[in-house]
Amino acid sequence: MASALKLAEPNESQTGEGGKPPIGSHQIVILGVAGSNPVSHPLFGSVGECKADIRRGEPAVEYHADKAFQNASRVKTFLDSPLLYQRRYVAASPLPGPSSAGLELGTLVHGWLEEGDSFLASLAVPPEETLTPTKQVGKEAKKWIADNHGPDATVVSPAVFAQVHNCVRAIRDNPAACRLLERVVERELSVRWTSPEGHKLRCRFDGLTADGIVVDLKTTSDADILADWWRSVLKWRYNFSEAWYRRGMEACGMEPAPLRYLVVSTVQPHDCHVVTLPAHIVADGQRLMDRALTELRVREDLGWWHSDCHGEEVELEFPRYLGSHT
Repeated sequence: MASALKLAEPNESQTGEGGKPPIGSHQIVILGVAGSNPVSHPLFGSVGECKADIRRGEPAVEYHADKAFQNASRVKTFLDSPLLYQRRYVAASPLPGPSSAGLELGTLVHGWLEEGDSFLASLAVPPEETLTPTKQVGKEAKKWIADNHGPDATVVSPAVFAQVHNCVRAIRDNPAACRLLERVVERELSVRWTSPEGHKLRCRFDGLTADGIVVDLKTTSDADILADWWRSVLKWRYNFSEAWYRRGMEACGMEPAPLRYLVVSTVQPHDCHVVTLPAHIVADGQRLMDRALTELRVREDLGWWHSDCHGEEVELEFPRYLGSHT
C-alpha cells in the first residue's frame, strides 16, 4: 500500500507556553492512503525506532536560539577556541557572530532553496539609479524601498541579487542537481535527539528526499569545485558536520547514508556539482565529533576554558620547517 509521511501535531495537553509544542512532543506517524494504522516506511522506520524530536516548519530564529541542544556549528567554535565558545555560548557575552558577504549570499541562496522563486520575488532590490555613487543604499534607495516594499523586506543590492540569480541558474542548469531537488519532500527539517552518552544534540536538514537522502546546499568562492572544494571541506570541517547529521539520521531511524552536497560557486563561471565525501574523510569527522563532545563535557564540569599553560610563562614555539636562522 502506498503511504504518506507526516508529523503528528500535539494535542492541547502537549502544548507548552504560547501553544508551542514542547521538546519531544512530536511523533513520527506513517499513514496509509485510507488512513489505516501506522505502517513501516523506509524513510524514518517505525515509530518505535525513532528516538528524535522532528519539527517541520520551525522558524530558523527559534531553531538557532535553542540553547538546550548543541548543534555542529557551536561545537566547531569550541574546536577553534574553547575560550571563544565559553564567552559566546556559556557566558553569553555580546560578541559579534561571523558575518561576511559570502555568508549573506549563502543565506539568500538557501532562502531560494526553501521557498522557491517567490523568495527571489520578495527581495527588495533598489534600482541602480537610486544608489549612492559608491553603490550603497542611501536616502533615495531607502525611499524607493519604503514605497515599494514592506518594512520587513530583505534588502539586497543589484550586484548581490545578480550573484544569487547566477547561482540559481547554475543549479538549474545542472541535471544532477535538478534530479536531486525533484526528489526532495522535506525542507528545513529540524531534528533534536539525545545521544547514548547523554549529549543533547540538534541539526537541521536543508532538504530530505523520499528515499532518505539528506541534501546540503553549500555556496563557495572556489571557481573549480572538483579541483579545489576539498580545501573548503577541511577548512570549515564539513566532514565533522556530516558525522553530526548522520547521527541525527540514525536518531530518526534512518539509514545514515552519505549526504549529497549541492555545491555552487559564487564566482564566474558559477560552477555547480553534486558531490559526496569519501568515507575515510567522514570517519575522521566522526572521531573528531566524539572527541570534541567528550572534551566539551569535561571542560563544562571543570569550568576551565583556557589552554593548559594559561597563567604560566612559556617559550614561544616556531614551526620545525623554519630550522635555525642564526
